[in-house]
This record gives sequence, structure tokens and C-alpha cells, in this order.
Amino acid sequence: MKEYRHYIHQVGSMKSLLEGHLESEVTIAELLRYGDYGFGTLNHADGDFVIIDGQPVHMNQFDEHHGLNGREKVPYGAVYRDRAQLTFDITDMHHTYVFERIKQKFESNQLFSMTMIQGDFSDLHLSIYEKHPVIEPLSQHTQPITLSEVERTIREIKGTILVLFTPHELSGIHPPGFSAYFVSEHHHIVGKVMSFNVVAARASFQSFDGFSVICPTVEPLFIQYFPE
Repeated sequence: MKEYRHYIHQVGSMKSLLEGHLESEVTIAELLRYGDYGFGTLNHADGDFVIIDGQPVHMNQFDEHHGLNGREKVPYGAVYRDRAQLTFDITDMHHTYVFERIKQKFESNQLFSMTMIQGDFSDLHLSIYEKHPVIEPLSQHTQPITLSEVERTIREIKGTILVLFTPHELSGIHPPGFSAYFVSEHHHIVGKVMSFNVVAARASFQSFDGFSVICPTVEPLFIQYFPE
């Protein structure tokens, strides 16, 4: 059997999050066992976090930002190990053209891929989840819930964007196509990226030949047997 070298590991899914499964027993520390880069949200969709080089950074709806201590729980998040397969430069480019360049690197549009873009950005349009109170039992949810978000525009900033591509055939796991998360150079701004313009940046690309999901309700005892 083929040895899978490039894995993306995930807790929950976007579909489960939107169906109201906002609580998890899986912690940031447990998630970090399987990757040093990634993104996600905390219990009750409390803001967004991004992991860069093993450091998880969180921002909430009040623009409060901080590092995480590892005990926070994650109903939805994905991590991977940075093993770039190729790199390329980006200069003066809107995100739509960046995505087209990334597509040119695909071996297949049926594989997950991640592109890390590090450099200077002239502007970014970001959104952050607002914490969602759980008022009724999840069993009473018959329709997907609406998670509200706070939006903001940032100009002239240096940082890192993680751009995930999800095959359309697996759209329940993440939004199909491209989705992206940003963390600033000094870790003071974090959020999901709705649009961006690159001034000058370096991009590193890798596709994933393996994918695994941890159910959010599992206990830590189970996770220690999860394949790395």
C-alpha cells in the first residue's frame, strides 16, 4: 500500500458546525500533535484561531487577541505539517489571480491542498465569528444555524495567509473551492479572509494525499491512538 506523506488532520466539519455542533472535547494541544500550521474556531464559535509554526493565535469579535494555552476546545479546525512541494513569488496581484496561479500547481482538483503566502498585503477584508450562545439542545436543531460574523478591512500589513483548497466532491468538510485565514506578522490580527491584494509575497504549495477526521466528541484517550 502507498505510504501517505502529506496529511491534513481535522476536527469536525463545516457542515457539523453549521448544524449547531458547537462544542467539542478535543483541545488545541491535542490538535497540535498532528500539525504545526492550521486554523479553526473555539467552542461556541468563539472567534477564529490560526496556527503558525506551532503557535496558535486567537481573535474574538471584540478584536481581543491572544495566544492560546492549549486547553481551549475545538469543534472545527484543521492542521497540517509544512512540507512544501514547491514555492513561487507573487507580486501586485488580487486574490482571484492568486487562486488561478495556485490552480496551475494542482496535480488534481480532487485533492486537498494548502498554500502558505507570506509577505506584504495592501489590503485584506477579514471576518471573525461572533460567539454563539447555545440556548436549546442540539437535537432540536432542524435547520442549519446562522453563525454571525464581524467584518473589517485592514490596509498595508505584513503577515501570513493560509489558503486551503477543498474539492467540490467533499464540500461538507470545508466550503468547496478556496478558503483562507490570515495572521499578522506580530500576531495581533487574525481572521478568515474574504478578499486580499498582495504587494509582494512568497508562496509555498503542497497537496495532501491523505485526510483524516477526529470526531469532536471523542475523549483524549481515543485521540492518543489516532494515526499521526
